Amino acid sequence: MSTKVISVLTQKGGVGKTTTTIHLAAGFAKKGRKVLVIDFDSQKNLSLGYKLDDDTPYTVVDFLEQKEGLEFTQKGEHNNIYVLAGSEQLESYKLGRYALKESLALLENFFDYVLIDCPPKPLSEGLTLGEVAVCASDYVLSPIKDDEYSLAGITSLIPSLLNLRERHNLNFEYLGFFFNAVLVNSSDFRAYYNDFLENEFTKDYLLKTFIRQDINIKKAIKEGKTIFQIDSKSRASKDYKNLVKELKVKMI
Repeated sequence: MSTKVISVLTQKGGVGKTTTTIHLAAGFAKKGRKVLVIDFDSQKNLSLGYKLDDDTPYTVVDFLEQKEGLEFTQKGEHNNIYVLAGSEQLESYKLGRYALKESLALLENFFDYVLIDCPPKPLSEGLTLGEVAVCASDYVLSPIKDDEYSLAGITSLIPSLLNLRERHNLNFEYLGFFFNAVLVNSSDFRAYYNDFLENEFTKDYLLKTFIRQDINIKKAIKEGKTIFQIDSKSRASKDYKNLVKELKVKMI
């Protein structure tokens, strides 16, 4: 199979974007796939989630500059997850629109999946890191929470993505958005989910899978592990497995 590049992108922070990236990587890796995970946020939350050292010698900036000697950190139960460390320099780094795309092309289908953890910033604010990531991607995915800020963010993100795709003649597909860390019996969640499902514009982008709140998620993050390693039978573990299955079908 050819490499599938997926950007995990939102315009609102605190919705579980990094946690989603880490668990999708683990989900694909559990199926025997080789996965590269890129920390494309100067806050380096993904690097923190994987417990990478602050002085990791090879970072995403080195990758963008196409320096020799690729050094990805191997993670996962079977060492088939490779992590490209983030850099605080990324925020001020002068990037061309296709810089990441050009660097990824040098890997020549070495990976089955590449997951890019993007910073939460609106695409409308000039050439953002998120836009650079999207221009390198085959697919874009968004986690959201059942609150007004997240909902406002997703309703402005979708048209921004569609405009970006048309303006620059890009080939990425928007996989959609899903609710993260939800209380299933909450009236807010049910109301928001049904509103999106009944909306002609958003219903085609709402994924069936949602991730339920689970105390094991916090425990996994603290230990630098995934929920699959902490409790493979927990509700959120089952949800992430279902999310991987749904995405794989959409990417066929």
